[in-house]
Amino acid sequence: MPKIDEFIDQLKKLNYFNELELKLLSIALKKFHEEKKKVFTANEIAKFSGISVTNAYKYLYMLQEKGFIESSRGESRNKTFWLTQSNNPVPRLLSILTKEFNEKKKICNNVERAWEWFVPRDKVWNNQKFYEKYEAEYEKRASFIIDAARKEIIITADRFFDDFIILDAIKRAVERNIIIRAIVEQLHPDQTESLRKIGIQLRLGKVWPYVIIADGSHGITYDPVSKSGIWFFNQQTKYTEKFEEQWENSQEI
Repeated sequence: MPKIDEFIDQLKKLNYFNELELKLLSIALKKFHEEKKKVFTANEIAKFSGISVTNAYKYLYMLQEKGFIESSRGESRNKTFWLTQSNNPVPRLLSILTKEFNEKKKICNNVERAWEWFVPRDKVWNNQKFYEKYEAEYEKRASFIIDAARKEIIITADRFFDDFIILDAIKRAVERNIIIRAIVEQLHPDQTESLRKIGIQLRLGKVWPYVIIADGSHGITYDPVSKSGIWFFNQQTKYTEKFEEQWENSQEI
């Protein structure tokens, strides 16, 4: 059986509800399940939540607008509220969020074209040498490296990526006709076929360190234990040379 606190935590991740909405919804759910209280007033919710009655009404109405609460007719002082039982509000919530996503996607497409006009692709990191240790946000940094590639990307990893941000960057690289070669220690057969279809060259082998290198000069390393590594631009390293040695000794898929 799902737990109410975990349910509320999941809703919080959607960034669609504010803290007080979630607090009131949590109280209503607990009253419903633990005390079998199916109907409640704003005064009761205010008492249990520690907020004013006015705010209780405000946030209960907001939850009603979002489809999670229903209420009786009549004046506010006589009004009662209950959890929505007419239908499951979550599929409708998904539709709303999907609509918002599609609208944002359309805006991003327009802004992307404008950026290409304002700032055409030119020098990677302004041709400046850069080297930095990092301890977080590997996916964002890795996608930056992939997006910076002009000719080739080489990858070594324990397994091929399943993170959406990195996979989407790889998709963009394929669309730019970037050559992509990867050596991985394990790979699911279904993923092998899908990667082959888009032209990624794959081999199986024991590799270390785990790296993504773009055009031999820009890259990022990754330690799965510490979740950290280094990323760099316009640097001469031995990663490419080591990759070529590993490539020759790896098994073709």
